[in-house]
Amino acid sequence: CQLTMPSWGPEGAPPPGVPDDLEGRKPPAISPEATAIVEGFRSTFSDYFDAINGRVKSIHQSINQIATANGKPPLPPQAIGALLELTREQMQQPGGPVVTLEQMMKAFSKMVNLQEPKEKFEAKVVSVLAAEVVRLKHGATVTAAVKPDLIRLHEKVAGATGGLFALVKELMPEDARADFPQHAFCTHIMQVAPDTAVIPLEVFLEQFQANLDTDDTEDKIRAALARHL
Repeated sequence: CQLTMPSWGPEGAPPPGVPDDLEGRKPPAISPEATAIVEGFRSTFSDYFDAINGRVKSIHQSINQIATANGKPPLPPQAIGALLELTREQMQQPGGPVVTLEQMMKAFSKMVNLQEPKEKFEAKVVSVLAAEVVRLKHGATVTAAVKPDLIRLHEKVAGATGGLFALVKELMPEDARADFPQHAFCTHIMQVAPDTAVIPLEVFLEQFQANLDTDDTEDKIRAALARHL
């Protein structure tokens, strides 16, 4: 089970400090060469876009993953909003902003370093998105298989955060369990307020799926669930 970085607040809502209107800002010019490089990987970007349903909070997490892997600091929500050129309407979407495929590809075009060959962009950026597609598809398949038992667990503990945290913590890497408190489970994994006492079933299922790694197999999860049901 991976740890995602908090970005767009509880249930995908924009965090405090993000302007509710990013329109009117003149976006930076994008060279035709940068656009062509990103266009050459359209199929990967399209697969990634479909896997995340265009959610800005997912794009934010992936961009920060790319940044930290390359020795760069993570970008704050304000910077992501500007990078994606979010509109007022998108910022006000229920459940958090969603962008179009073209809007997302344009944002990644701004990340192209024309001083490097396109293979560098593929290694630093495209490969990360491709791996994320594999992870998300795996998560969807596994979650669908164990969904009835996840629902049973949620019913057993009446959605109590502590009961759900106990399962997810067991799935985490052993070296990460000791220093991972319940409030971090709420903000980093469930994407809810840190003091949330009861997590809705829909939120639990969605975020459980979103945080699975490829080594979180159906057998592994069923074995953990059996110890909590």
